[in-house]
Amino acid sequence: MGCDIFRLTKERCYKALLCLTSLLFLIVSLVGGIAVYRSYRQCKVVEMKEQQQWERYQQMKNKFEIQQEHVKELMENPDFIEHVARERIQIAGEDEVLFRFE
Repeated sequence: MGCDIFRLTKERCYKALLCLTSLLFLIVSLVGGIAVYRSYRQCKVVEMKEQQQWERYQQMKNKFEIQQEHVKELMENPDFIEHVARERIQIAGEDEVLFRFE
């Protein structure tokens, strides 16, 4: 047998085989643990990016809804159009005089 080459007794041969098997199991467990940890870490990064994208989506959706309401108001309400025109481009009404202070 292979153990005769090294002139080991049967008991020492089994102990050596047990040590090598244990060492191999430890190495495989360590490599597997590292792989699982890396996968876990990558999963957390993906979850974090997904959360950030979801928050960005919600912000953009809210902004779009506000703009949609603004456009609807502009299309349907002439008083609102007048209000916006006065506020943004400082248009005066028929009976109004604008004063500019500097």
